[in-house]
Amino acid sequence: MSAHARELVERGYAVFEGFADPAAVEALRAAIEELVVEIDPPRFYASPTEVLSDDVVVTSPGLAISRLLHARPALRPLVLRPELATTMRATLGDDAVLELAGAVVSDATRPFFRWHTHIDGEDEGERVKRGAWPAIADPLRVLTLLYLQDLDDDVGPLYVFPRRVGDPTPPPHDLDAHDWPGMVELRPRAGTLVALEQCTWHAADSLRGPGHRIFVGCYFAAARAERPDWADAELSRGPLL
Repeated sequence: MSAHARELVERGYAVFEGFADPAAVEALRAAIEELVVEIDPPRFYASPTEVLSDDVVVTSPGLAISRLLHARPALRPLVLRPELATTMRATLGDDAVLELAGAVVSDATRPFFRWHTHIDGEDEGERVKRGAWPAIADPLRVLTLLYLQDLDDDVGPLYVFPRRVGDPTPPPHDLDAHDWPGMVELRPRAGTLVALEQCTWHAADSLRGPGHRIFVGCYFAAARAERPDWADAELSRGPLL
């Protein structure tokens, strides 16, 4: 098992520093900003979610563009790199699939993004309503976040609550509390990718100034995992690279 795969299993997250070089970061950010201009969203934060099209919604994380590689296929080699595919196969199995590749854009109107997971690819709010979190023994899904700017005080750090795969999944603390005892604060540089096993609790501060906070997000899953209704069927059928 690779070091990153071991970290995903043993602490619930892994950090790929320098995943994208400065030229790749610039190309990704420019392409996404271009898409934002084309979309011309009415806002960059909404709760409940506002649907703008089949592929674009405004939600609590920000403006979510769910089919980035369909809109800009030339970005694929910048988003899906061999070292990432190797880690996903080591973590999820040789037949791991890519469920979605998109981008999220937020601005200073998005408040603190409360603690949440990505269990079964379901919105955390639905589990909160039911008051039930499943027991999951194996790694079945991984979310990756490729940041296109430094996460400093002005952009908003990422907070992660470490856990081993198989640990209990219910929230250990108040979902709206900013600080959880034992949490890890991550301040990745632009071009860093953070991978999160689906049961890992995490939260994020908001942007404090002008401009956009942007990341490229991908969902990878074990072939045996049930596909969420939002999964991109075309990506899920194809190879990871």
